[in-house]
Amino acid sequence: MGSLHKDKHEAILNAGYDLFGTHGFYETKMSDIAELAGIAKGLSQAFYGEVHPNRCRNPGDGLP
Repeated sequence: MGSLHKDKHEAILNAGYDLFGTHGFYETKMSDIAELAGIAKGLSQAFYGEVHPNRCRNPGDGLP
């Protein structure tokens, strides 16, 4: 992993941790993480793929 790649990866993780802590997992958007990390939303999707709301269901909502 190159230095720039590693730096971007760490920026995304740090932004995610910060936002999950303040807004919660289900209220945090990838675009919010990208903005806080100082990267384009597309780059965050390149690292982690696009997140679909139906893949991140709240375990307590009764959905499978």
